[in-house]
Amino acid sequence: PALVSIVNRSARRDEERAGQTEDGAAAQDELEAFAVARVAERRLLSVEEPRVVDELIEADFDGRRLTDEEVAAQLTSLLVGGTETMPKILAGGALELARAPAQRSLLARLLLETRPQGPNQKSDDDSSLRDDLIKRLVALRGESSATELTQLWTGKAAKNLCPVIESLELGQSNEELDPGSTITVNLKATDPENDPLDVQWILTEDWKEVAEGGDLRAAPPKFPKAILPGTTGEQAKIKLPKGGGTYRIYAFIRDGKGSAATGNISIKIKGERKPIPAESLDTPVEITGASQNGPWAASGWMGNTAQLRMDEASTENPKVGKECTKISFQSKSGWAGVVWQHPAGDWGDTPGGFDLTGATQLSFWARGAEGGEKVSIGIGNIGKDKRYHDTFSDKKDLTLTGEWQQFEINLTGKNLTRIKSALYFTTSSDGKPQTFFLDGVIIQ
Repeated sequence: PALVSIVNRSARRDEERAGQTEDGAAAQDELEAFAVARVAERRLLSVEEPRVVDELIEADFDGRRLTDEEVAAQLTSLLVGGTETMPKILAGGALELARAPAQRSLLARLLLETRPQGPNQKSDDDSSLRDDLIKRLVALRGESSATELTQLWTGKAAKNLCPVIESLELGQSNEELDPGSTITVNLKATDPENDPLDVQWILTEDWKEVAEGGDLRAAPPKFPKAILPGTTGEQAKIKLPKGGGTYRIYAFIRDGKGSAATGNISIKIKGERKPIPAESLDTPVEITGASQNGPWAASGWMGNTAQLRMDEASTENPKVGKECTKISFQSKSGWAGVVWQHPAGDWGDTPGGFDLTGATQLSFWARGAEGGEKVSIGIGNIGKDKRYHDTFSDKKDLTLTGEWQQFEINLTGKNLTRIKSALYFTTSSDGKPQTFFLDGVIIQ
């Protein structure tokens, strides 16, 4: 009961904010510490009847044993899955069956067909019913789970079967690998209809060891340049990152007719994980305006966004070219803002941004609709609490006039090795709505 209580605390959410609560994070730390301690204790015992934890401790993954933390992570997943995830799955499944009468009828038919018959058999033999139903489901035609599900869901055999992965393995021992070394991965895959197969190889960071279960997570960072020339569908040549930690190698196999298969291998590189450096970007680059060519997107909306309107192609008296950006905050109180981000929608959790070393200034034109509008306009909105943060931040707090004025933020000699948010603004209302305009926002 105490562990269930901790799991429930870790999963509890606050409707007023996204992600884990502070108490939820503390509960997750408690759970992980408990699991690590139990694994360490278990290693010292001599057991006659191995349990799950013992099987994990003794497991050999291509020549590598799991650490206490890795075993604890698996145990924690099992515990959370059994006490938190499973009830939601069952409840969600019941709800979906209630919404889908046809599928409910199909399941009922399968249950009736597999129910024990005869005067000497118990109709309430749940274990027999379960086993027979599972055998019936897995006996459906097909070479993959996708094919089996197609048969079950539609009542018809799949027209095109999925490719089959016969083996996927490293070309060397899967122990801790050296940073920056080159490895090979061998794949053997076939197609039931002998269709030619296309293979895509991808290297990513693995999920962080501590995650907020059930919450949306950004896709782990990819390393497209790690896949070296000479890679084929049968063998990948991969240059490992210089940073340590756990990574995952994926093989996506497609037959060109809509069917596919995927497999993956987990690897561990010696040392601590390091942030992926930002790529260099030549300047000048225009963030927003008539000649906008920057890679940042106006995707980070903040504050009272329901009352915020922005038109990046306004023709109301532009300063440069035929268009400018019009911003209207229609509330009489509160605040709102927008951040130009790379990648779009990211607040510092994934790689991105650009190295602008050598740039000397951010310049922009601004005017108010009436004059007197108070706005803050800056560069570098993502703080150092994020792994992929802006390495430089500055802003101008402005009171605008009704005429166009040009402003500058000095970048000379600044650390511009990662600029994730090249532009942002915030504005607030003091009793009346605010409207202002931006144009010619350029880093040069």
